Amino acid sequence: MTSSRRSWQHNAIAKQKKVSDTAYNSELKELIGIINATSDKLKSKSEYVSEPCYKLIDEDEKTAGYYNKEGMLVYERPARQDELQPMLFKRNATRTKTGAEDK
Repeated sequence: MTSSRRSWQHNAIAKQKKVSDTAYNSELKELIGIINATSDKLKSKSEYVSEPCYKLIDEDEKTAGYYNKEGMLVYERPARQDELQPMLFKRNATRTKTGAEDK
């Protein structure tokens, strides 16, 4: 086998490898994109939606709930301190005063 024939074979194999690597890398890039998108959703524990959502704060349970336009709860989390109303007076839910107890 002559050196020119070997060189030609080497170039042909190198070209096949380059085509194969390009196809492999494009398929791998697509899969990595899907994995990253799924991973981001799992990390944030949420998914972006394009419909109007409404946030309601439950003061007693200290939770924030997000509802869609049909009124279905789509996400719930503990309320942050800045979302809760400041309490000027402590609530006493077990006993209500009428004003006549002191006498």
